Amino acid sequence: MPRYLTSVERSGYTIVQDDRERKPWKFLSEKHTIVRRRLKTGDYSIDGWEDRVAIEKKSGWGELLANLSKGDRPRFLRFLRRLSQYEAKVMVIEQPLTERVVHATVQRVKRSSHGKCQLSEDTVWYWVAEIEGRYGIPIVAIERACVAEVVPKVLDALWLRVKGVNTI
Repeated sequence: MPRYLTSVERSGYTIVQDDRERKPWKFLSEKHTIVRRRLKTGDYSIDGWEDRVAIEKKSGWGELLANLSKGDRPRFLRFLRRLSQYEAKVMVIEQPLTERVVHATVQRVKRSSHGKCQLSEDTVWYWVAEIEGRYGIPIVAIERACVAEVVPKVLDALWLRVKGVNTI
């Protein structure tokens, strides 16, 4: 029979932030204790469950596309394979996924590559499908302004999932 937790019980975990994270989410410290140490996979986890829970943070679609560029792709695909093995995982992209955003991101990447980039908008949609479908990694794409509201709820959901607890 599944167990249910009260809201008081839900806040009882420590967040682990990867010590390589350059732009950490500061709002997390309002509700949780945060420790910084090296994580094998992801930018955030939960203390004691670093091998089961991971959040990968991307500052926007441009960062994801940079990871998928030819030079970084082999490393990033190894990362996706590792992350896919986690029981509770998510990729949070601090930018919504809309046609307008995808178009603007692709144009910006092409301009910065001085015509060397062959990227198309279809590439972005393809990789969203690959990350979620092939690798089983949910993508949460939200405005930066909403991150402080949404990410704690995502962490709570991941924490509850590994504890085997249902929510009401």
